[in-house]
Parts: sequence; structure tokens; C-alpha cells
Amino acid sequence: MVLVVITLSMSCGSGPTTPPAEILGRWVTDAPRHRDRIFEIRDDVVISGTGKFSGPRLFTLIRVEPRPDQAGWKVCRFFYREDNGTVGEIALRYKTEPRPMLRLSDRAEFWLRINDQGEQDA
Repeated sequence: MVLVVITLSMSCGSGPTTPPAEILGRWVTDAPRHRDRIFEIRDDVVISGTGKFSGPRLFTLIRVEPRPDQAGWKVCRFFYREDNGTVGEIALRYKTEPRPMLRLSDRAEFWLRINDQGEQDA
């Protein structure tokens, strides 16, 4: 019984698990080091394609925390389950105007959202 309670509390986290609707979707970048990668945010998972030599990795979201805006960017932290069961964390900054874009907080490159046809959102 105790094991079930611990498992449920760990999987549910202490906050909402759904990312903001403005950042759901597939994202690409023109940055030379990451041009062949994908980054996709869904309601329950984040998918990261790590280039042509390995397939995409799927990370189950545990919790999403909105943070205070920074210099016109909205900020949120994602907590996710790693392949080995540990909990990872990443912070994202995003804007919706003049067009949707995001940045991983520790990176300089910008990611732009694309539609199902692979075209950038306006």
C-alpha cells in the first residue's frame, strides 16, 4: 500500500502537467549545430530528436511550472522522467509575437514552430 502511494505522488508531481497551449507543437532551428534536430512539445511528453545518428527521445512530463517573465519572454520549467527513471529539468523561454519562438534557457539559438506540412508558423 505504501509503495502505491509513493508511486502515485511521484508520478503526479505537485503542479500542472500540461504545458501552455502557446508552445505545443513541433519546433525547428536554423542554428548549424542543431539544424537536423527536432523538438516537439505535447500535452504529456517532450520529444527531442538528437540528430541524424540517433532517433528521437521521449520524455514524460511530470510537472510544468510557470516562472516570472524575463525581458519580454514567458518562462516555464519542465520536469520530466529520464529513460533511467530519474527526474530531469529544463527551462524554456517563449514568445508568441511577432511569431511563435522559443529558447532553451541555457542556449542561444531560437526555435520556430512549424505546422504539419513542415512550414514555419507565421
